[in-house]
Amino acid sequence: GETVFTMIPKEKEEHVLQILKKYPEAIIIKSELDNQGARVLNN
Repeated sequence: GETVFTMIPKEKEEHVLQILKKYPEAIIIKSELDNQGARVLNN
């Protein structure tokens, strides 16, 4: 298989998703960018 990874501006998100949805075999994973990095969480 092939993998494509990209970061896009929020305002272009829907446009890019519409393009990617043209490929029926594609698995699309949409996520937010974590800009804080690794950290310890106290629960």
